[in-house]
Amino acid sequence: MLIKVNKVNNEQGPVENALVCVTAKEDTTVFTTGYTDASGEVILTVNTISPDSIYVTVTGHNLAPYMGSALALPSSGPYVLYRRYAVDDSAGGNNDGIINPGETINLPMWVKNWGNSEAQNVRTWLRTSDANITMVDSFKVFGDIGAGDSAYTGNDGFGFTVAHACTNRYVLRFTVSSRDVHDSVWESPLNLVVGAPVLNYASCRADDPLPGGNGNGMIEPGETGDLIVTLCNIGYGNAYGVTAVLRSGDSRLSVLDSIGSFGDIGRDTTGNNNADRFRVMADHSIPLETQIPCTLHIRTGAISFVRGFQLGIGVIRTCDPIPDGPRQPALYYAYDVSDTLYTEAPVFSWVEIRDIGTRLVDLRDDETRQVELPSGFGLWRYYGQSYDAISVCSNGFVCPGNTSYSRCNNAALPVTDAPPMVALNWDDLYPPAGNGVWYYHEVTNHRFIVEYDSVHYYSPRSSWDKFELIIYDTTVTTLSGDNVLAVQYLTGNGYSSNTVGLQDPTKTIGLQCLYNGSYHRGAAQFVPGMAVKYTTAPPSVGIAEHETGKRLPERLELVSCRPNPFRHRTRVAFAVPVETNVCLAVFDASGRRVAELVHGKVQPGVHTRSWDGCDSQGRHVAKGIYIYRLETEAGALSRKMVMVE
Repeated sequence: MLIKVNKVNNEQGPVENALVCVTAKEDTTVFTTGYTDASGEVILTVNTISPDSIYVTVTGHNLAPYMGSALALPSSGPYVLYRRYAVDDSAGGNNDGIINPGETINLPMWVKNWGNSEAQNVRTWLRTSDANITMVDSFKVFGDIGAGDSAYTGNDGFGFTVAHACTNRYVLRFTVSSRDVHDSVWESPLNLVVGAPVLNYASCRADDPLPGGNGNGMIEPGETGDLIVTLCNIGYGNAYGVTAVLRSGDSRLSVLDSIGSFGDIGRDTTGNNNADRFRVMADHSIPLETQIPCTLHIRTGAISFVRGFQLGIGVIRTCDPIPDGPRQPALYYAYDVSDTLYTEAPVFSWVEIRDIGTRLVDLRDDETRQVELPSGFGLWRYYGQSYDAISVCSNGFVCPGNTSYSRCNNAALPVTDAPPMVALNWDDLYPPAGNGVWYYHEVTNHRFIVEYDSVHYYSPRSSWDKFELIIYDTTVTTLSGDNVLAVQYLTGNGYSSNTVGLQDPTKTIGLQCLYNGSYHRGAAQFVPGMAVKYTTAPPSVGIAEHETGKRLPERLELVSCRPNPFRHRTRVAFAVPVETNVCLAVFDASGRRVAELVHGKVQPGVHTRSWDGCDSQGRHVAKGIYIYRLETEAGALSRKMVMVE
């Protein structure tokens, strides 16, 4: 046959030298090419030994590729080929129009006479040599089919059964063979694809409300919570009635409810077990950020899958506080403005003290000055030690007590050759350029402030930053008695070669938010308006009321006990805004009252009680999970504690 490509054009007219390629579908030896002439035309000769599909592709410089097709047929007589089909699995399958393993398929089919004369008494067979196919109805009579006409089997089409062993996207290969009254035989291949679901693990979300957890959307050591797992179906078939069994690969993670139902998951979609959740309990001994191997045994119909995933216990996210360490439990935590889920999350509120405070006059490069804390402020209690003075370094850190340490080259925390410190922006700074360093005791709001006012970097000297440290006095209470610290960043400029965090007096415990451009995963970006709060208050989920200078609590609060987990004794703190009757009691996991710590009227303020792990008869209780509950006239709150041997 002759293939004439007529008028290859673009917006400017005919295209010369466009490449035209011609191939055949069945006869792979057929391949010829040519280039268009100045009129955009080319004529190519193609010879096929039997009727075939011919593909024509046109490409060229700055041209979008074009593909067309044609049939190579005899020049005269009838020619009957398969045209199209429909999959009907309503009787022998799940009626989703997809050929699934194990289904019996009814296949209505259309054939067409592509020739130029009538095909008489057409009979058609659907044949296969595939052992995974069992033919149920392989023969149909179409009768006479006029030139260019089509014929239909009717709703009762060819029938076959697919073996259960067929996998997703397995190709069922058939031949559609037609014969007319003159014994002319025409054959065309037909390939059908088997669709089976393929279910993979996609993600896992935790739900840990009180009393089993703290409601921060993460399973932490000692917590009980639900797991909502999402599965994705990447197969060609739908998944019906999906269920899964959860198994833990670590004995420290107990699966309390191992069966989850996911419903139906269509192909290329996802589904989860939110309506039938898994439930787990993490042992208190699991270190923070431990990845626990878990396995899902998934089933849909007769098909099963085994999928593994890692469940992070106490994994710190950007929206979580950063604990100090290395140790567990932590004492200090760093909360920043992104930790909005937690009651201790700070709110940026810049306090300008330039011209109202005292300036460290002529503070030189790499110099540290000592400043006595005012008697009205009291002592700065830091990691359990009390200090009556601070040391302010030109290089962006403040130390409790007296020190001359002034190293300009920052280091990762903790660092053994440095004193205890709060590193606001530990870098090589140059206070002689800028508005200097100031300090001020704001009596009404019970805080002592150190401000680095537009202090320039040593290099490049044109770059500068403005930030401040706020030390709250002990009227802003914490369970440990340590002062609350806040650091605010007005400009957040140049944070690529500095250290932000703190370290303790032993020089072995540190808390590092940022070091040389590398952020802790719990830290938000240091940009203008950033605030970090350092406090010994452990993570508690809720919304705090941010008011400076607050002496009495303005709402009912029940704070996490310390230590938790504990062995012999723990302290429970609670706050009430008004005089009220209070009952603070401890219950075991079954809900039985074990001990009563407070029963009666208390004054407004923060109150602390100890529990020695004994019941009301003075007997030591068994290790395990306990709930302590505060009941007042205004409401009730509960939290969890874990007693260990």
